[in-house]
Amino acid sequence: MKVSLDQHHKQQAPKRHICRTSPKAAVRLDQHFMTDLRTLEKIVRAADISEGDRILEVGAGTGNLTRVLVNSGAKIIAVELDEELACALKEKFSGRKNVEVMEGNALKLIKKTKFDKIVSNIPYAICEPLLQELKKLKFEVAVLTVPAGFAKNMASESRLGLETRIFFDVKKLFAVPSSAFAPEPDTESVVVSIKPTKKFILRAVLLQPNKLVKNAIMEALILRNKCTKNQAREAIKGMKISNSIAEKRVEGIDLNDLRQLVSKLKL
Repeated sequence: MKVSLDQHHKQQAPKRHICRTSPKAAVRLDQHFMTDLRTLEKIVRAADISEGDRILEVGAGTGNLTRVLVNSGAKIIAVELDEELACALKEKFSGRKNVEVMEGNALKLIKKTKFDKIVSNIPYAICEPLLQELKKLKFEVAVLTVPAGFAKNMASESRLGLETRIFFDVKKLFAVPSSAFAPEPDTESVVVSIKPTKKFILRAVLLQPNKLVKNAIMEALILRNKCTKNQAREAIKGMKISNSIAEKRVEGIDLNDLRQLVSKLKL
């Protein structure tokens, strides 16, 4: 797990790498790597990996989790932003045919990478941006190490919490002690399981931010129910959604509007 990566401190490394294992160097770069083997194995078991799965690992770091994932027999796509660490990973796993190391920004690469599951100790700075990207993608499950505070927010009554429940079923699996990392972070960590829900209408509405709410609902109904526009309009009338919400653009609805939509669309 890397809590964040400060690109302003990125070193001008030669093509031959020196893997960062120094605690001082890691702290300077705000990087914290999970080193406890039992915890790593527990994370991999939680993902219930089959040999034919394609596994995406976001923020592979020094490859500690990658090494455990490799033994599952699945195809591992390890993404690392840090050039020096990515170079080290490529060398470390050069003899493993089921490992592909990709250097770059995972938030961009994820949009064009085919995978079934995500198993990662993700950089904590990208928790929410990654969750936003996952809303648009098809996958079976994501098993992620995240800050305990972020896990709490996902279960809260906030906008983040409500949208999270619309898109995902989230389960807290277990806590991870700071001693599982080197160097130890100040924040508490937990491992969560994230699976897409089947709440098609609500998901489809929120994924059309530039449309009016009523039009987004209509398109969602037509796609799911294979109905005509007139049939969709009648269904929307029956929902009795207030005009103040129906005439807004999806991107403009607030938390109270969203709560009303959840109620009307039978979440």
